[in-house]
Amino acid sequence: MNRLIRSVPSKRQCRKQRGVAMVEVTIALPLILLLMLVTAEVGRLLYQYNTLTKAQRAGANYLARNTSEGEIPDHIANPETPGTKANQAANLVVFGQIDPNNPPVTPPLKPVLEGLQLSDVSFSNPAGTDEIVVQVSYAFTPMLLTELPTFYGDPIPLEFPISSSVSVKALN
Repeated sequence: MNRLIRSVPSKRQCRKQRGVAMVEVTIALPLILLLMLVTAEVGRLLYQYNTLTKAQRAGANYLARNTSEGEIPDHIANPETPGTKANQAANLVVFGQIDPNNPPVTPPLKPVLEGLQLSDVSFSNPAGTDEIVVQVSYAFTPMLLTELPTFYGDPIPLEFPISSSVSVKALN
């Protein structure tokens, strides 16, 4: 009968293995932390993109409900001109309200995403259609680093634009 013989490590073998766990942790821990940071940044990017598209849809739906087919080009002319339908829709995209100053709020309303401005929102009307296209471009900035240093040359910028476009038909 063959018996399996179980060998017990000697004291000499235990001493050789003593520092191996510390070396493994030293190698693996920075990689694990970097992976966790990248996962958090990707989650934050997806959250901001989702927030941007929700706000964009709200602005597009507002314009679609309050614009008839014949007056589309007039209502989407310039989103920065106060009082226009385009300005109200752009305010809805940026601030979450049609008129951010009514009622007067102290401190002033913050944008739905930090750094989002009225100039980032644009409206268009493809020729010969009753569609309204709302386009938003937003600069995503990571939490920790805005640029990646290099050993030579210029640093690599980590900011990049998030662009989104929504198209709706005028309902009136």
